[in-house]
Amino acid sequence: LISQLDVLTFTFHFCCLQSAPAAPPPPLGCDDPETEAAAELAVNYINGHSHHGYKFALNRIEQVRVLPQGLVYKCSMPILFLELDLLETTCHILNPTPLVNCSVRTFEQHVSI
Repeated sequence: LISQLDVLTFTFHFCCLQSAPAAPPPPLGCDDPETEAAAELAVNYINGHSHHGYKFALNRIEQVRVLPQGLVYKCSMPILFLELDLLETTCHILNPTPLVNCSVRTFEQHVSI
């Protein structure tokens, strides 16, 4: 189980389709809209592919790196590497409640082993 103090590191390959750039893509900051959209997509992917436990919510974006990958299928596809700090919510992964309606679990709500 993950407590609020633990950091879950997740590398997510997010591909953006755009025309071929003349130069490498500009660096992105953790607060840039593109980074935040990729982080939201990553959290949705994690929650959508989990079969047990609780849904995760994004606490913060720790780091982002952009790697140009050249042309694939005539489109430029940079890869974003994200390091995300996620927290468990009170909603079980099988609960249909939308993530935005789930509160973060407190430290006391975690099972001690």
